[in-house]
Amino acid sequence: MALWDVEGETPVQWLESGYGYDANKVAFSPDGQWLAATTIDGTLWVWSYPVLGEPRKIAAHRGPIFAAKFAPDSRSILTVGQDGLANLWDLESGKLKTKLDHHEVVVMDGRFTGDGAQLITSTLAGGLVRLGREDWSATQDSGAAFQHGSARYQR
Repeated sequence: MALWDVEGETPVQWLESGYGYDANKVAFSPDGQWLAATTIDGTLWVWSYPVLGEPRKIAAHRGPIFAAKFAPDSRSILTVGQDGLANLWDLESGKLKTKLDHHEVVVMDGRFTGDGAQLITSTLAGGLVRLGREDWSATQDSGAAFQHGSARYQR
């Protein structure tokens, strides 16, 4: 994985891909303090930026991760994957805040609203699930599976 200066023609820094698989998704946090990368084996790698020391390795999913999106406040990251899960991770601790396991098929993408009050996920089958903070706050501390409050929209 190469880190580029937008005006340069050569990489500023190389991040070794000696983690078993090459990165398939990368993202910077909105506050510029974190860099995340995912691999097809379901691992989420998180670096503190700009230091880029040893990354935190999180076994985030059983299978490929299709999206990793930072919350607007840069304190959490949402990962979605082939295993049908949408997981919300605390960046400071690296711990799972909430497992949203209400999807019945592969989750392809997920996004936060600009204020971070809601998120939406999309599935391979074309379904959308929109959640508000109240939907995940009940399970936020326990890490228990999502059990209530979803609004489902199907094509």
